[in-house]
Amino acid sequence: MAQKKWSEFAAGSALTGTEIIPGIASGVNRRWTAAQIATYITALITDSAPATLDTLNELAAALGDDPNFAATMAAALAGKQPLDADLTDIAALTTTPFGRGMLTMADSAAALTALSGQPLASTLTKLAALTLTPEKVIRINASGDAELIDWILSGSWTPTITCVTPGDLSVSYSTQVGGYNKRGKMVEIWGTLIFTPTYSTATGNLRIDGLPAAADSSSALATINFASLSSFTWPSSSTQLFMTPQASAQYAHIVGHRSGGSTATAQMSMLPSGTAQTLRFSGTYRSAA
Repeated sequence: MAQKKWSEFAAGSALTGTEIIPGIASGVNRRWTAAQIATYITALITDSAPATLDTLNELAAALGDDPNFAATMAAALAGKQPLDADLTDIAALTTTPFGRGMLTMADSAAALTALSGQPLASTLTKLAALTLTPEKVIRINASGDAELIDWILSGSWTPTITCVTPGDLSVSYSTQVGGYNKRGKMVEIWGTLIFTPTYSTATGNLRIDGLPAAADSSSALATINFASLSSFTWPSSSTQLFMTPQASAQYAHIVGHRSGGSTATAQMSMLPSGTAQTLRFSGTYRSAA
C-alpha cells in the first residue's frame, strides 16, 4: 500500500488494508487532529512517566544535561571508598555528636585536647590529682582515695638522744649511725649510738629522735628491741627495754617492760651525766605514709 501524506487524509476518506496508525482501524472515515497526534506520541515516549519526567527536556535535566552521563558515573564510582569491615562497624555504632566529632580529628593532639575537657570518674580524678614522684607507688586506701607511698626504699638516718625538756643537755657522739629499709608502710630500722651526755637541768621522758618516717597510730604496738646497752639505769622492776615509735612523730620513747605486763617510760635521769653510753637497736614499725 502506498504511503500517504497527512494532508491526504481528508475527512470522509476511508483507510483500507493494514493499519497505518495503531488505533485507527481500516475503513474508518476520519482523520487525526494535531492534538491527538501529540498525545499519541507523548504516550509512546513517556509510558505513564511522572509529570516531572515526561518530556525530553526534563529527562535531560535529571541527567545533569550531561551528554556523557555514563562516563561521568563510571569515573565517580572508580573513586569510591572500597568496602571495609572496620568502616562498616564504625558506621553501625550509635555515638554521640562528641564521638562522631572524634572521628574527624586529624591528629592525636586534637583528640587529647578534646578528651581533657571531659569529666572523669571519681577514681580517675583522684589519680589525676597525684603528683608522681620517684620511688613511690599508687595505693588505694581504706577510704577509697588514691595516695602515693614509698616502695622498697633503703637509706640512712641519724639517731640522736634527747628528752622532753632538754634544758642544758649536751651530747658528745663517737658513733651515731642508722639505716633503714621501707617497703610500703613497713619501716625496718637499725642503729648504734655511742655517746656521753652532760647535763644538770634536762628532765622528762627519754627518747631517740630522727626516725626515717613518722609513725602511724598503731605505733604503740611496735617494739624496737635493744641489741645491747651499757651504763643505763633501767626503770624500776623492768625486765626488758625497747623503743616505741610515737604516733605522727619521728621519735621513739625508751620503755621498760615490767612483770604483769605494765610498762614504764625511761627518764633522762637514767642516763648518768658524764658517763659514756652504748645503745644498739633494731626493729620494725609502721609509718603514717
